[in-house]
Amino acid sequence: CELSLDGEEIRLSVVKVGGVKEEMRSSVYKLPLIDESGETVNFRVYGIDRISSPMEGINLNGVMHLFQNINKQEIQRPNGEIDVLIGYEYAGYHPEREQSSGHLLLLKNRFGRCLGGSHTSMAENTLKLIQHATVHHVARINIEIFFDTESLGVECSPRCGSCHCGRCPIGGKSFTLKKERELNLIEEGLTHEGDHWVARYPWIRSPDDLPNNKEAALIMLGSTEKRLQKNKPLLETYKEQIQDMVQRGVARKLTQAEIENYDGPVYYLSHHEVLKPESTSTPCRIVFNSSAKFQGHSLNNYWAKGPDLMNNLLGILVRFREGPVAFVGDIRKMYHAIKISVLDQHTHRFLWRDVSQDSGTSTYVMTSVSFGDKPAGNIATVALRKTAEMQKDDLPNASDTILNNTYVDDIADSVETMVTARETSGQIDDLVKVGGFQIKHWIYSSENVNDDSANRSLGSKSVCEKQIQNTGTACSEGDEQKVLGVRWDSNRDEFCFKTQLNFTPKIKKLRSGPNLTQEQVPALIPPILTKRMVLSQINGIYDPLGLAAPFTLRAKILMRKLWIGESKDLTWDDPIPASLREEWLRFFIELFNMEKVTFRRCVKPVGAVGNPALVMFSDGSDQAYGTCAYVRWQLENGTFGANLLAAKSRVTPIRKTTIVRTELNEALLSKRLSAFIKKEYRLIFEKEYFFVDSEIVRAMIQKDSYGFNTYAAVRIGEDSRRNFSK
Repeated sequence: CELSLDGEEIRLSVVKVGGVKEEMRSSVYKLPLIDESGETVNFRVYGIDRISSPMEGINLNGVMHLFQNINKQEIQRPNGEIDVLIGYEYAGYHPEREQSSGHLLLLKNRFGRCLGGSHTSMAENTLKLIQHATVHHVARINIEIFFDTESLGVECSPRCGSCHCGRCPIGGKSFTLKKERELNLIEEGLTHEGDHWVARYPWIRSPDDLPNNKEAALIMLGSTEKRLQKNKPLLETYKEQIQDMVQRGVARKLTQAEIENYDGPVYYLSHHEVLKPESTSTPCRIVFNSSAKFQGHSLNNYWAKGPDLMNNLLGILVRFREGPVAFVGDIRKMYHAIKISVLDQHTHRFLWRDVSQDSGTSTYVMTSVSFGDKPAGNIATVALRKTAEMQKDDLPNASDTILNNTYVDDIADSVETMVTARETSGQIDDLVKVGGFQIKHWIYSSENVNDDSANRSLGSKSVCEKQIQNTGTACSEGDEQKVLGVRWDSNRDEFCFKTQLNFTPKIKKLRSGPNLTQEQVPALIPPILTKRMVLSQINGIYDPLGLAAPFTLRAKILMRKLWIGESKDLTWDDPIPASLREEWLRFFIELFNMEKVTFRRCVKPVGAVGNPALVMFSDGSDQAYGTCAYVRWQLENGTFGANLLAAKSRVTPIRKTTIVRTELNEALLSKRLSAFIKKEYRLIFEKEYFFVDSEIVRAMIQKDSYGFNTYAAVRIGEDSRRNFSK
């Protein structure tokens, strides 16, 4: 979406003129439009590539005399694309007839005036037809991953990501030529000045083309003020954040002389509040809207975004489980640490006035990178990586951590000792200061836990059971942190889970009531459940490592049942059958048992010697298949210790398939997960073991891929002999 709105992915079925049906992937958005009075109207809209062909401008000179007291500028239609088409479900916003002259109508609604119909004076204009389309909300796209046999969790990395040259390393970062040029623009625009970076934005269109949108920004400011004045505490928080931005040097108030003397391109950003009550640090955040359109121009459309430069999140978590001592940190206001050029400052102007003091409107400029800008993420990432590369020789450990174990502004790594952890984190503090960044805080895993061999051996199960018995839950909330979205008890050095069930309606994306407890579920669960309701609950389980697969896989199997048998024709908001409701009720009650499950973060047992072995197990049935990866170490006393590192699971497709195909998919999933782990894990595995519970599949993967049907040959052909014969 050009407006950078957050949308929910869906599949649309569009019925065109003549009954032609076309299915497409899209998203549904909440689109705010501002009417003539400055009020904001929210529409539920679907995104498609193009609504209709571009509209041509119309010469109104021959028809203006037909209507009284009308300014030509009010109804002038410019050339360009159609951005929004308002359908009959919003008929109240359609324009109504105000005046008429023959077949030519002057129409008016909340957003202004327009002409409709035809007139002999306009006969030379080309007639444009917009087809009628009926949009059916078929399904959310994220449900496809439950059923698609090709979406195997850890996808097969092609030898070329984008360029298709055949020479790029498997799994390596490869970009299109366009993305490479965009990355070069970002890199060339960064200059290190003293103790901070200065960014010149990657303009792909001349900023001189930007129109003067000050009046539109003033209208938006009025709309924001009206909202804030209805909530005095929120207004005070908003004002304090503006003042804080000025005090920190993130924004600067312009003098009248600066405004009058500057002759470069200028653009004004609108801004509004975003509420996040669950956040302890920033419950209210000011967002600057770089995607807002004015006369067809959007600031974000003038910049290049660049390629995806993020490290693999699952890879960081795998490395986070390597060493006995873990440490995590996050960079304070990462974007604001990077200054921007003078030209970019004046294209980041914004208006503000203190309504409590009845002061006039003042003009400010942003002096740092703004969160809502399209290239902001890559500018910050490149600046941080360049800072690490500058000091690679002096601070190799800190540099390696920044380059390989950061995700946006989060840092997570593990090492052998607490001394090394503190040394590395201290070096990172020194390293990032060179680029103007600052670490907010560091969190370390407990030294006591890591020194307790009983907790780290194969006999650790009894310790976990004791903890559950004493606390009733496996996670102590006071020491719980989130590492890349995963719950981590730093005191016990364990991963844990939290069940959150809440069926109350959402108000501004937030649930209006409290979460349910296990005891409340039978009484307070809604009497009618729908596909949409149950999916919204299981989507709240975040488990990238697959440690909660026994729970999440059952949810997927139950979800699969909603697309077969008597439920297959149900829409997203139809009640599910009573028998399935009972199954979901039992599942929601049992889901709270997930809180009693913990996993030691570190997979390396105390007393481990040498390099580990990677042990892969896989199995499948007519309902699902999966794989799990264990890291096995030999201990000093001659025994072995093993810990679960990661797991992946999938349900079988709705379209019935053979058990042999399912077992072949399970083996392939195992191979792909092992390839990913070997790529991301820093230690060398001495051996690999693959346990496949199928004599047929074991025989198939020992042969060459030719001679099999296409389905089997493609899967066997993924280097099966080299990977499975160990």
